[in-house]
Amino acid sequence: MTISAALLRRTKRLRGRLLRLERNVSIRSVHDFRIACRELLACHALLKDLAPGIHLKKLLKKALNSLNTLRDLQQMQRRLSKDPALKTKSIAKALEQPLKHALASSQAVPPDLPAEELLFAIATLEQSLRAEQSKHANLHAIWRKEWRKSLREVRARLDSAGEDDLDSLHRLRIHYKKLRYLLELELDGGASRPASKAAMKRWQDGLGDIADCRAILNYAREMKLPPGLQQKLQLQATKKARHFLKKREAFHSLLDRCDQYSQKQFG
Repeated sequence: MTISAALLRRTKRLRGRLLRLERNVSIRSVHDFRIACRELLACHALLKDLAPGIHLKKLLKKALNSLNTLRDLQQMQRRLSKDPALKTKSIAKALEQPLKHALASSQAVPPDLPAEELLFAIATLEQSLRAEQSKHANLHAIWRKEWRKSLREVRARLDSAGEDDLDSLHRLRIHYKKLRYLLELELDGGASRPASKAAMKRWQDGLGDIADCRAILNYAREMKLPPGLQQKLQLQATKKARHFLKKREAFHSLLDRCDQYSQKQFG
């Protein structure tokens, strides 16, 4: 399968998930749609010249931003129900009811979700990707350039991340997701799956746990909840960040293996 075909799979996936979201706003439909947006956003450098007039990057970011609040609320509710460290009477009393109320008023497609514009952009991209001229080696060269750039960025973010700076880990997570989605584009294109694929997902999940704690802490601050409760949430987030960063060298080793795999597969 060519990179063009792999990109077509992603545009088709995004369309399907957008239509499903419009039919039913749920934890799963929001989550799946946002992943499809990020998968395509990671490939923006490969797509921007195929249909320059559609402003794909702007549309995808607008779609993601329109669902940020709802997704954070959904994740916080899930975290509160499953994390033993958060199942205390004080936290439940302070957060559970406000979250339920906020979610109850958010179970609809956001008015600022650019659904029609996004569907038009997808159709335009698909027309360009199906054209013979889009199937040349230049897409592969652009992918390699983006991979190297993204890998450097992730390494730099990993080295500078600190356990007391949750925002630094949030930025690392954003760049790491792009790197992972770039690699998975080549997998969609027919390359053999690396042994490190499951490990890549585990590292992203670890950063996701920290991101959930950060969201709950920020929500507690916005709600002006008791300082003692905020401190408890801060300590929990810092503990998770410290545990993650103790394995920093193992993360670098994973990145080395992924880069070696990409060079072996794609030159």
